[in-house]
Amino acid sequence: MCSSNRYVHKDIIPFTRKIMLCAGQRSLITYGELQFQFYKDRNTIGFYAGVLGFVCEDLEWPLLNSLIVSKTTGQSSRGFDPFTKRSEQSWGDNVIDCYNKFKDFNPNKDKKFIKEITDELLYWDGYSFEDIMEVSAQ
Repeated sequence: MCSSNRYVHKDIIPFTRKIMLCAGQRSLITYGELQFQFYKDRNTIGFYAGVLGFVCEDLEWPLLNSLIVSKTTGQSSRGFDPFTKRSEQSWGDNVIDCYNKFKDFNPNKDKKFIKEITDELLYWDGYSFEDIMEVSAQ
């Protein structure tokens, strides 16, 4: 564990809100769409997705990173595989759990969710990019 990535957490908050909005709209989003919207490369988006997954696990929430998919397959990337194993649920079941928890999510009304995940993101002493890539490769 390291805390050298704290600067990332402020960037990840709007990213996380976007994923929560997708859950509320019962939709998926591609890595490419996120790259375009947040002006980040695929590795950075993958890192954000990994951090988001770990934070969801810490909060005992459905895995919001399950909503990020490959444009070519329409399913999660291999980076999501370790989360599937730990959650003991299929990718599809994780998606449905997100849809159910964040049904009709509205960031202007659902302040509890925003505060909870923002606090966790800002104070999370998470893994480095290399750690997350290593876990994803297993």
